[in-house]
Amino acid sequence: MLDNAKRIAVPMDLLNRSDLKGAKKVFIAVKGKEILLIPESGEIEQGAKIFGLRSIDNKGRIVLPKLFSEVSSDWTPYLLDGQIWVTRKIEL
Repeated sequence: MLDNAKRIAVPMDLLNRSDLKGAKKVFIAVKGKEILLIPESGEIEQGAKIFGLRSIDNKGRIVLPKLFSEVSSDWTPYLLDGQIWVTRKIEL
């Protein structure tokens, strides 16, 4: 979820099951058309472009860099292979 302040709100149950568990800061990366959240101590995936390092607050919120002003509330976080990705909602 994304709120009006351009923060990604990652549900705590996803954070606790991901490689971000216990992380205080994350790299904001873009790979393809998705945002990948990488723990500060983690490995940067090949092909990912890093756009900033941000703090995670105690509610799982991460403020995006100003560059992401086009990101809107139709983006949602999901867990894949232990990583948190953020993508546009897909209507089926």
